[in-house]
Amino acid sequence: MQPMKVTLLFFNGLFFIGGGGLLGLALWVGFSEDLDSMFRLLPTSLPYPMLYYVALACSVSGLLCSALALVSFFAMASFNMCLLAAYIFGLVVMLIMETTAVIFLSATPHYVGIEIDPDTLIDMWQRNYGVPGKERYTASVDIIQTEYGCCGVENGNEFSTSWWLLRELAAQGLVVPLSCCVQDHHEVSYFDPVPMNKTACQDKNPEVYRHARHIQGCLKPLRGWVCQQVTTALNIGGGVIAFQLLLLLFAIIAAVKLKKTTGR
Repeated sequence: MQPMKVTLLFFNGLFFIGGGGLLGLALWVGFSEDLDSMFRLLPTSLPYPMLYYVALACSVSGLLCSALALVSFFAMASFNMCLLAAYIFGLVVMLIMETTAVIFLSATPHYVGIEIDPDTLIDMWQRNYGVPGKERYTASVDIIQTEYGCCGVENGNEFSTSWWLLRELAAQGLVVPLSCCVQDHHEVSYFDPVPMNKTACQDKNPEVYRHARHIQGCLKPLRGWVCQQVTTALNIGGGVIAFQLLLLLFAIIAAVKLKKTTGR
């Protein structure tokens, strides 16, 4: 029993540290302006941006991991079968919750914003960019256009029928946001874009603006970014689930040996 006790305590120590790591990740995700700006662009049916739910999931998972690790410490220290059974039950519940979450995300990617529909995204950009009260969304669009060198969703023509232009919210002479323009490399900033050639960028003739305005839409870079985030989340989630399965195996073995020991 002693080697198994040491093994279980060691791995649960790692489990406890991992829980703290998840809590730290939740704080970082919740206060990351870069992540917030990108997640805000994703069309979703959820009442709040997806980032909030990611931070909440990391927080709950971190607290549960740390709490279960503490239960395991007490169970092994006191050789308490009831606490060890509670620990095993908690691990099983966590595994069920995580599996359910993976199935839900796989079955409904459009609901949470992972699957990006171009028409829905265009509609969002046209209705929200430059509109009073939508300053954070406007900043998100400017950020992705500046950082990825893109314009609009598909090619920038969406701005011609956006509320930003139709309601005359744009500054005089603008046909696309300044963040769509090729920027002066010494003054790159989405807060105050400095185009290399503002006149050519705002021209309506493709032959004139082709070298002064970004032609590629932002749909492809946004999809690439989402794919990268999903891959990272799946890798972290897969590692956590694999580690929990290992802990569950050790806990079951420890429970069997403890029952044999106390039954003598």
